[in-house]
Parts: sequence; structure tokens; C-alpha cells
Amino acid sequence: MRELVPIRELATAKVLLNPIRIELVRRLREPRTCGELASELGLTPQRVGNHLKALRDAGLVTVTAQRRVRNLIEATYQAAGKAYWLSPRLLREEPTGRELADQLSLHNLLVTAEVITEDVARLLDRTADEEVPSLGLTIEISLASAADRKAFATDLLEALRPVVERYSTDDGKQRFKLQIVAYPDPDAESERHEP
Repeated sequence: MRELVPIRELATAKVLLNPIRIELVRRLREPRTCGELASELGLTPQRVGNHLKALRDAGLVTVTAQRRVRNLIEATYQAAGKAYWLSPRLLREEPTGRELADQLSLHNLLVTAEVITEDVARLLDRTADEEVPSLGLTIEISLASAADRKAFATDLLEALRPVVERYSTDDGKQRFKLQIVAYPDPDAESERHEP
């Protein structure tokens, strides 16, 4: 079972986003048969089987075992991952005109967040029992104007330049990615706009 299953296609999201299927995936953290699930949910085995087939075809659940029961083959199912992640791309609409200018930097942040999420998911899959060196840092700053934002960006880049230059040699050491983002605190923004 994977740590995280990313869902990037709308067709796959549509398969999952059904109340019965979400409940099936939740219950399939542990292996179960169609009959067991049907009994737990109070549904017919045929109905549960149809949902399981759709989930299996989409790669959201897997068959972990099969056994013959009289004239039938009984399958045991399990969720493909411990968690499922819906890519922001599924909901993103292409902005136009003024919206494009206003939202471009936020869309870039969304892409950055998506890259980080996918990278971390891949590391979790690869190193389930191994500690991975990483660093997360969150700092709140106050910027009063566009001029302050520009000055902060300039100061930050100048301060980082010597550090990045010192550690950016490619000499066979383990490589790390460094992503730096800044955006308005949405909680503080909503407080500012409350009447």
C-alpha cells in the first residue's frame, strides 16, 4: 500500500468522489472481501462489486488475494494508498485578461505546492521505514506596501546568494530542493475584510 495516491485526472476523481466509494476506500485500509463490505454497509454484494470494479479499474483499490469458493472466485481488496490527494489542477480554470495578471503568482504557488506534495509522496513511498532528512520552516513577516514587498524580496535574495553559492556545487553529495514562497496569510486577510 502506498503512502499517498495522487489523483491528477478528472476521470479518476469522478470515480472516487461518490459517497459509497469513499466509504469503501476508507474501509479498505484493511483487506476485505466484497461480501464483507456488503454486510458492513448493508448493500447487496452486486452493488458493492460494481463499485469495487470501478475503483479497481481506476487504480484506487487493488486485489490482494483470490480464492475459489464453490464455483466462484472470491477476491480480497485493499486500498491502493493510505491517503488520496486531489491535484489542484483538477479545479484550476485558466484565467484571462486582468484575472491572469492578478492570479499569476498565486497559480505559480499552487504549482510549487503541487510539486512539493508529489516529491514528498514519492519519498514516502520509497522510504517507508527510513528517516529522510528534511527541513520545514514557516515564518510570518509584515509588509505594508508593494515597495516593502519588493525591498523584502531583494533583501532575501541578497542574503541567500552566498549560502546558495556555497552549497550549490555538484560534487556527488546528496541533492536537496529548496523552495521559498511568500503569500498573504488568508486568515489575516479575512479578518481585515470583516465588517
